[in-house]
Amino acid sequence: MKKQVKKPSRLTGLFLAASLCLSLTAGASAQMRAGNLMKDYDTVFGVNSKQRNTAYEVTLFDSTPLGNVLFPGEQPSFSFLVRNLTDQPLTVDANVSVLAYGTRGIPGDIWLPEMYKIADLPAIPVNINIEPKKSQVVTVSPALPEKF
Repeated sequence: MKKQVKKPSRLTGLFLAASLCLSLTAGASAQMRAGNLMKDYDTVFGVNSKQRNTAYEVTLFDSTPLGNVLFPGEQPSFSFLVRNLTDQPLTVDANVSVLAYGTRGIPGDIWLPEMYKIADLPAIPVNINIEPKKSQVVTVSPALPEKF
């Protein structure tokens, strides 16, 4: 007696094809690069994004206007919490830099934007004086030109 073999249905074939496509693309990453992963990030901001500081933390915790979208003539304000993580006082004359920058696409690579600097404002001096394991709120209100 001959064993009868059941043919796979078209739906089964479609399911197998879709599963194969999904499994081949599961490891692929299609995500826009942001932050320090953007091209020229370190150059535009004048930082080394791979360098980490363990002596202090700076966190933006308030800004006006909400959403950081300004109407003509409106001026922003930013409040930062600076935390001294060490057992020593943290006393330093620091500067807050404000700059205008933009991003643009790179031909042939839609996932990697390129950053570029548009303008710098004069640095805003800030005096930091924090006891060990304490924090200080620093508020800056840069005077932005009409077009920035």
